[in-house]
Amino acid sequence: MNKVYEQGLLFIGLALAIAVVDVDMTAMNLALPSITADIGTSLRGGQWIINGYLIAAASCMALGGIIGDCFGQKKVFLTAMLFFTLFSLFIGIAQTEMQLIIGRICQGFSVGSTFPLAISLAKVSFPANRRGIAISGLIAVAGIAQSLGPTVGGVMVTFLNWRWLFLLNLPLCLISIYVIWRLLPTPALSSSVKKIPLSSSLS
Repeated sequence: MNKVYEQGLLFIGLALAIAVVDVDMTAMNLALPSITADIGTSLRGGQWIINGYLIAAASCMALGGIIGDCFGQKKVFLTAMLFFTLFSLFIGIAQTEMQLIIGRICQGFSVGSTFPLAISLAKVSFPANRRGIAISGLIAVAGIAQSLGPTVGGVMVTFLNWRWLFLLNLPLCLISIYVIWRLLPTPALSSSVKKIPLSSSLS
């Protein structure tokens, strides 16, 4: 396969992962009334459905980077996306408010480090003459996805169902996971990196 073509596919895989995660971050605002009507969430429960995801994601940003250094950024990134996919399915079939809250918090924990890891993977995967373009493109994708999140949420609620916000994540995430797994090289870990203590993230 042509190297430029491979890099293009890899960029699409990384961008797709970032886009799905960031759309989920902001799409819930317009979907919440539909969720309330469907399963009867309370006001406090609705706040946790939205804020639980954001708090969990923010709390894992630094920790995810350290775990990525210890066990390999590619492995950690793919594992995080796999868990995000599984919890998207869990939320898509949830029947109670508590299931939604648990699913959203677990989603946040699983993808808190997705964006910084994606940037780090782009740094080591693209040649110097394309690295800046790739990283700038990923940053642009993140911004566009967050701004389009409410629109996507509104369209889903209007023409389909709020559950499709999460069920559609499944094929998109699986495509992203496969492309990154297939095309992204797995760099060797140095012995010094492997010895980084996990407790250092808490200091």
